[in-house]
Amino acid sequence: MIESRYKEVELKLHLGREVFDAMLQNQASSSVANRQENFFFDDDKQTLCSNLLALRMRFSDLGCFLTLKGPANREDGIFSRLEIEEKLETGVANQLKSGFSLSEVDSEVTKPVLEKLGDLRVSNFLSFKNSRRVFDKDGFTYELDHSTCKDQELFELEAECQEKDTDKLKDLTQNWFSQMGWNYETSTEGKFSWAYRISQESSPAKL
Repeated sequence: MIESRYKEVELKLHLGREVFDAMLQNQASSSVANRQENFFFDDDKQTLCSNLLALRMRFSDLGCFLTLKGPANREDGIFSRLEIEEKLETGVANQLKSGFSLSEVDSEVTKPVLEKLGDLRVSNFLSFKNSRRVFDKDGFTYELDHSTCKDQELFELEAECQEKDTDKLKDLTQNWFSQMGWNYETSTEGKFSWAYRISQESSPAKL
C-alpha cells in the first residue's frame, strides 16, 4: 500500500437536478466556471485499479493536471484519501494522453507507484466530463459539479477542508440547505467509481 503523504479531505453531497439548478442560480453572480475533461489510466492488467489507485489526467480551464488518488475512507459524506497532484504543461499532457510508461514522467505523482508497483505501461481506459462552478461561503470553498459519462449525469456539491474542520463544514452546510429548503444525500461513491460503474454496465456482455 502506498503511504498517504498527502491527504485530501472533502464533503461530498449528491444533489437532485432541481436542487442543483436552484443552487446554480443562487450562486450565478459569485461563482467561477471551470470546465474539465478527465482521463484515467491503467495497464492491461488493471494493476492500479487492483491496488485501489486511480491515475487521472485532467484538462481544464485552469490547466492540465496529473493526479494520483488512493482508496477513500467514507463517513457521513466525508471522504478522505491519498491525493498527489502536479500541474503539467499542455503540450506534455497531450503527448502523454495516448499512453505512457510511468518512468517517462518525472513527477511526484508517478514516483510512489514506480517504487511500489514498477514501471507500468498505462493507457486511457475511462473518461468523463465535468462542468464545475466554484464559490466561497462561510470560510470554505465549494464546488458545484455536473458530470457526464456515457448518457448518465451526476450532480454534486463538494468542499475540501482540514480534517479538524469536518464537523464545522457539515454543520454550516446542513444549516444552509435547511434555510434554503434544499434536499441532498450524502455521496456513497466518488466520481471515478461512478464513471467506472457506468462504463462497466454499458459494456457489451462477454459470451
